[in-house]
Amino acid sequence: MTEIDSIIDNLYFVYQPIANIRTGEIFGYEALIRGFDKLGFKNPHELFDYLSKNNLLFKVDIKLREKVILEFLDNFSLGHRLFYNLDSRIISDVNYKEGETIRILQNYNVPKNLLVFEVSERFSVDKASLSAIIKNYKQQGFELALDDFGVGSVCLETLYRLYPNYLKIDGFFINGINKDFTKLSIINFLNKLCSKLNIKVIAEKVEDKKIVYVLEENEIYLSQGYFIQPPSKIEQKKDYIELNLDFKRKSESENIQIKLEQFIDDCYTVSVDDNSIILYEFLNNNHHEIEKPIVVLDQKKHPIASISAKKLMKTFNNSVLKSLYFLRRDKKIYDLNDLFEPIVFIDLSKNLDFNMIENLLENSDKNYFVISENLKFKGVIHYKNLLKLVLREKLLEAIDKNPLTKLPGNISIKKYIDQNLNNQEEFFAVYFDFNNFKPFNDYYGFRRGDRSILMFSEILKSNFHSDNFFVGHVGGDDFFLGSKDIDYESLYSKVKFVVEKFNHDVISLYDRDDIEKGYIVSRDRNGVERKFEFLTVSAAIVYIPKGKKLNQSVLDEIIAQAKKEAKEQKNIFSLCVY
Repeated sequence: MTEIDSIIDNLYFVYQPIANIRTGEIFGYEALIRGFDKLGFKNPHELFDYLSKNNLLFKVDIKLREKVILEFLDNFSLGHRLFYNLDSRIISDVNYKEGETIRILQNYNVPKNLLVFEVSERFSVDKASLSAIIKNYKQQGFELALDDFGVGSVCLETLYRLYPNYLKIDGFFINGINKDFTKLSIINFLNKLCSKLNIKVIAEKVEDKKIVYVLEENEIYLSQGYFIQPPSKIEQKKDYIELNLDFKRKSESENIQIKLEQFIDDCYTVSVDDNSIILYEFLNNNHHEIEKPIVVLDQKKHPIASISAKKLMKTFNNSVLKSLYFLRRDKKIYDLNDLFEPIVFIDLSKNLDFNMIENLLENSDKNYFVISENLKFKGVIHYKNLLKLVLREKLLEAIDKNPLTKLPGNISIKKYIDQNLNNQEEFFAVYFDFNNFKPFNDYYGFRRGDRSILMFSEILKSNFHSDNFFVGHVGGDDFFLGSKDIDYESLYSKVKFVVEKFNHDVISLYDRDDIEKGYIVSRDRNGVERKFEFLTVSAAIVYIPKGKKLNQSVLDEIIAQAKKEAKEQKNIFSLCVY
């Protein structure tokens, strides 16, 4: 057995998925090499250093490529991309031969665009060799991913020179983004930049549910890491989609918790059992902290009061009070209760909503709010940051509202569906869609078209106004109704009434001559003039039973089918998700 054969026999691959956290679907897998320890190497880089020095790099690597492509064939047929790490020194190997990878792919009928080569400047010998290999592989029609972006020398200059198809943001910037506003700002900048350059962003080392939530909220959907799924052998990863259907969903309370954590500041804390001299020492050494409160904790580390640093400073400046409070060894913090001030705290373990936080802001004169979790102290949030959070949410809510009907839009509709899916509650999703709206709008003009939309929205609101219902406006002539705590027969009866009432009332928007004819003449979507019946509305009722685990993308497909059936029937179509 040759040395090359021995190396190939000992090496194998594990695969870590790159998933779309919005849909739960797999985009591709990164192939990670294993077995190098059996050959006496500590990591893959030592192995490839050895191969490069001994002019074995190309011969070994091309055999590894064939091995991984053959192993991955079933996944190629599903449209999954294979991300393969490329050593930029390969192009300088004396045995290098162009076109070998294309030959392998052609042998197995694999499209070139499904093999993505990952390159990194972190381990590259020089920029010239990296640029050369990028140019070479691009000319052959392969897609490329720039790995480890943001660390070492892998910077914006590298992005400019290499112009990859994918940008993999290093885990340093992903770790802790739910608490680090600076990292989040950098990632948002990169995501917007790459969007303009038509480069897909992939977040690496995603290892926490809260990070997934923040990434999804900031529209960074492609993610990779142990939370998504650890690297596994080819035969162990087939159930990935089923096992991770609802990892991305969150409640409103969790959403608020994540946003609050980004603004938490540290502050000085004292225990009720501490000697009061520590406050004297604190004031002597931390004049810059005077704006923040000092939080008093009980024996269980629960926040019970605050002490104003400013008031302490005044007390400190009074020699009599200083001697009384701070310079006596027998004085404990709990003896200073006349200096205690009540605290307003937000506990992250409770069910939180923005109305509650808004009420706190309106009814409190505090500059800081104490943050706890299960009553244990976590930090403080300044009034201005809490106000900023609420105002941002109010702005999003205002932006989401339809300007014509003032009904909640797609963000609120998605949140309603996600919460019910997350809680596995029984609910109905009803979608309303006008029939013959375009010819009506073209014939009479947008003002009368708007009147028909307003007419229907008022009928909806007047008939579904209790807490059991949620009415939303998808856009144009599409509306949404969410319903809970109601049986199917009662809901169907109410939907039927709304459909029939609109179909009757909307005739009043037609001119008398057209009413007498019973139709209008307008152009269809192909520009052909023909007769059109009066406006009507169809409804698709989708029932989701209690305890049903369902992926949002699967539900979207079911809803689309139900809407299509309702549209074709120009009536009410019902469907149950089993």
